[in-house]
Amino acid sequence: MECFRNTLEDCRLQDLGFVGDLFTWRNHLHCAKSYIKERLDRDVANMEWRSLFALVRVVNGDPDIQTKDQ
Repeated sequence: MECFRNTLEDCRLQDLGFVGDLFTWRNHLHCAKSYIKERLDRDVANMEWRSLFALVRVVNGDPDIQTKDQ
């Protein structure tokens, strides 16, 4: 994980953040003890890209539900 973080820094990439569901993956087991949920996906960009696409936002989950609520 440290190598990944170093690569992001070396390439001057920053996490874009997100709106919506905190988790992007679930194992959907119905036993609470075995239920796993994680945020696996990350979206990154450099400052030049961010300045060109300043209005872009990352939506986790169903985008139709997210845009209707906001």
